[in-house]
Amino acid sequence: MAEGVQQRLAWILEFMSKEQLREFLLRLPDKDLCQHSPGATPAQPEEVGGMEVASRLVAQYGEQQAWDLAQQTWEQMGLSQLCAPARKEPAMLSGSRYSWGLFTDSWWQMFFSILKVPGSLRELDLSGNSLSCSAVQSLCDALKSPRCHLETLRLANCGLTAEDCRALARVLSNNWHLIELDLSFNKLRDNGARHLFQELRHSCCRLERLMLVSCNLTPRCCQDLVSMLSNNSILSELDLRKNYLGDFGVRLLCEGLRQYNCELMFLWLDGTRLSAEVTEMLRLLQQEKPHLVINYGKPNVTITKEDAGEQQMDDEMDEETTPLQRQESESEESYDQETCADGWSSPESLGDMPEESLGTDDDFWGPTGPVTPEVGDEDRGLYRVHFPVAGSYHCPNMRLYFVVRGPVTIEIEFCAWDQFLDQIVPQHSWMVAGPLFDIKAEPGTVAAVYLPHFIDLQEEGVDISWFQVAHFKEDGILLEKPTRVEPCYTVLENPSFSPMGVLLRKIHSFLSIPVISNVLLYHRLHPEEVNFHLYLLPSDCTIEKAVDNEKKKFQFVRIHKPPPLTPLHIGSRYIVSGSQKMEIIPEELELCYRSPGKPQLFSEFYVGHLGSGIRLQIKSKNDETVVWEALVKSGDLRPAAPLVSQAPTASPSPPDALDLLHFMDQHRAQLVTRVTSVDAILDKLHGQVLSEEQYERVRAEPTNPDKMRKLFSFSKSWNWACKDQLYRALKETHPHLIVDLWEK
Repeated sequence: MAEGVQQRLAWILEFMSKEQLREFLLRLPDKDLCQHSPGATPAQPEEVGGMEVASRLVAQYGEQQAWDLAQQTWEQMGLSQLCAPARKEPAMLSGSRYSWGLFTDSWWQMFFSILKVPGSLRELDLSGNSLSCSAVQSLCDALKSPRCHLETLRLANCGLTAEDCRALARVLSNNWHLIELDLSFNKLRDNGARHLFQELRHSCCRLERLMLVSCNLTPRCCQDLVSMLSNNSILSELDLRKNYLGDFGVRLLCEGLRQYNCELMFLWLDGTRLSAEVTEMLRLLQQEKPHLVINYGKPNVTITKEDAGEQQMDDEMDEETTPLQRQESESEESYDQETCADGWSSPESLGDMPEESLGTDDDFWGPTGPVTPEVGDEDRGLYRVHFPVAGSYHCPNMRLYFVVRGPVTIEIEFCAWDQFLDQIVPQHSWMVAGPLFDIKAEPGTVAAVYLPHFIDLQEEGVDISWFQVAHFKEDGILLEKPTRVEPCYTVLENPSFSPMGVLLRKIHSFLSIPVISNVLLYHRLHPEEVNFHLYLLPSDCTIEKAVDNEKKKFQFVRIHKPPPLTPLHIGSRYIVSGSQKMEIIPEELELCYRSPGKPQLFSEFYVGHLGSGIRLQIKSKNDETVVWEALVKSGDLRPAAPLVSQAPTASPSPPDALDLLHFMDQHRAQLVTRVTSVDAILDKLHGQVLSEEQYERVRAEPTNPDKMRKLFSFSKSWNWACKDQLYRALKETHPHLIVDLWEK
């Protein structure tokens, strides 16, 4: 007989209802066991818990006889199934691994109730068992119990999904005992990982070791990973092998590892997919943080596989390698060899970003840090950026990557597909799959370009041979087969430039194409209520920019919330709802692609008082699955920047001018050519709206017009108050110029 009979008895008795426990006591031969308090009788036993009953049984009869008596009583009650798990003698309380086979949801519910017994399991390994959503929920309910002291939980290869990971993640934020979690070989994907990383930011989470080997992760989850590492000082070990992070994902990861609050000590990565540049970057990072050990050699999975399922797990790993993944692996290997030969870095690498570098998502991140594009025409979405040295450059907001062979200036213009679609024949056979850019650069200077697409390659049913890059030239359209297709990006090596974007050939018109989407939420404050506009759109930066520009004209302010939980489908319909009683018009939105130049569909609603907040949801009309949800609180709301009137008033920003720009933006061209003392202005802005680095970069320009252009390149990300400070600085240093501009 295994040790711990009393605890196992307590576990099973605690699982019984009060009525069942009362009947259990009445059936015992020794009725004195239920009469330990005044007023208790055989007909009305004392109200006691399973733990107390187990203690009394063992004290009265001894372990073996108590166990036999309990089994006999359960048989009489018709509850013989309760002792089935205990009969297997798995040494429950020692933390062994369980791989018994298929069990029902009710069995798992009973099994996980042992975690609620004080002093019970400290370690639980269920790797290789298939857990349903209901079983995972039962596990989560047990982990929430304050009496659960589980420290190690291994759920490798349990068939977990992103939704299962979401449920587990919510438990982590309030669990003080779990220190090791293994979710390897589950298809968690980026959405599941995001849930996990977001919860691990909470200070009360005590998790120290996290294993996510072969979980189908891509660079899309790395921003949340960086945020987690920047805020979590507890996690010490992280295993990310056999995923598809690529150079860009690892580059973002290194950004989080550099944070002073990150105490990670051991990191495992799949080094076979990393370029020489990023491998060197990891080596330098280890020199910066000597306590950090990074293993990025050939993967050598160390997950324990003690039972007969060992070979099965390995076989499943091989079977899960899709043609896309095999193609990526082969392409990356050959691509790294070419880049080394040419002397330029991998297209996904972001170069060496110093910890103290300042920058925004509007900047291109490269070997020397952030490079800020100059805005040629805000309305047209025309930008000019100069890359000072060879290397890789990435802009998070534009989602563009360039790999350049040397210093080069590139012009980028956001374009609309509708002005070119008539050149595509037949149109019904093609689907727009990403934004359209008009890119200009000197021939031969760009070694590779990554064009973004919003097709979700993690879903089944998408063939990468369907992807083409469309070039629109004077003599017509040219379709080019990309060098390779990756999650989020289509790669062209040694590209030629023209208006270009990604198309997807629709082989079967009945196929529903999964896409990466985004929810844009805007609000405008009124005296008595708040007006909200909600958009459901494919993830296309040109569309988002067009919507942003349109909403600013009417003083709407964007509230940034996470994207949808799962891939959505073009042509499908979704229902918008809220926790408060509110009229949402329309309640139903269709996810469709509309060119940036056309009006986009949105839902509108008004809220009088937010109170503790409103919860918004988007559900699939087809199966009512929740695909997006967000909580909006009063702290998310802020007034729009007031717009300037052209009247020569003392303030450049009266609140009732809705369609005009700030004074500084209105007169940009005149200010660039006529300001004669830029350094005096910079001194007034230094430390207020300009960082030390920005201050020095403006001063480094050779002429006053160049200095003003550089200053305006920074001001595009400023709010109204920052531009007001620039206006006041100009008014103090160039009063006659300001008066002259007002008179015009």
